[in-house]
Amino acid sequence: MADGGKRSFLDSIPGWGGYRDRERRRESDRLLRERLARDYGEIADELGRFAARLAEDRKLRAIRFVDGPHGRLTHFTDRLKSATYGYAGLFSDRPVDAAALDQIAAFDESLGEGLLEMRAAADTLRDTDPDSPDFRERSDELGELIEQLLDRLDRRGELIESGAARPEEEITALLATTAPTAAPTAYELHDGDGISYNNVNFTVIGRITIETATTAWRDFQLRGGNDQSWLRVPADADQRFYWLRHVAPGNTDGLETVDIEGDTYNLQSSVDGTAEVIGSGGASGDRAVTVHTYGNASGNSLLSVYHWRADEIALLGEPVDAAELELWSREGGQAI
Repeated sequence: MADGGKRSFLDSIPGWGGYRDRERRRESDRLLRERLARDYGEIADELGRFAARLAEDRKLRAIRFVDGPHGRLTHFTDRLKSATYGYAGLFSDRPVDAAALDQIAAFDESLGEGLLEMRAAADTLRDTDPDSPDFRERSDELGELIEQLLDRLDRRGELIESGAARPEEEITALLATTAPTAAPTAYELHDGDGISYNNVNFTVIGRITIETATTAWRDFQLRGGNDQSWLRVPADADQRFYWLRHVAPGNTDGLETVDIEGDTYNLQSSVDGTAEVIGSGGASGDRAVTVHTYGNASGNSLLSVYHWRADEIALLGEPVDAAELELWSREGGQAI
């Protein structure tokens, strides 16, 4: 991370003189932040105009998936413009070791390189159909990039304040581009797609997306068999799939035990989150939901009960090996 090496982004800033010369450090910091604030601000402005177009088109449900990233990106640019550093070690009269200077420059370069990724993510969001389920996912991806930038700006500020280098492995990890954990292919199933399981063919006719503070999953409603089957697909590929069926235990409302089909299920957890239902009647939008999870004594069966407003749905089932599922696209009958 040599400060004197070739740095395409930093070299593109007129007047940027690096941090080796103590007298030029404040000016270099100011020039960098002004340039970043301008460039990221342009992306934020484009998102703002996009949100305005959605409002004009009455795409009210989609607006919040643009307003969220727009607000956070605007917050990021505001922080760039107004950064102050108290009795910052970088700007004091005491010596600052070369390793710390290199690390600050590495953070600067990473913030500059993030512009291309940010523009691409914002463009992808604008090019996505705002009525499609993918729109929210593209919004989440954009939001993750912005949070990563905010974290890097925080850590850069800590370095400037202390003027002391951090362990090299820590900096390397902070600056590494972390790809979001890939969701299983089945997480992207849509209405009309097909599933084959145990030599029975099913068609997706609806889904429920559940999101809590720590996890997310989708329950796909299926037509086929006895028309009571559901498939649970986790957002994290490391989590279990479940083959479920609709049951009617009555109003459980968080009871400690529930009896179904001669088996007793004990409450394991109750968590709050959001639920979006998509089916023949359209999309519900996110609604507050409480998820009660029950398990039986053998541990091989799971009962999930969702409560929202006056509604309740209960799904009971067992883990299934994803390798036993065959997935088919509604377009051309090709495997997905």
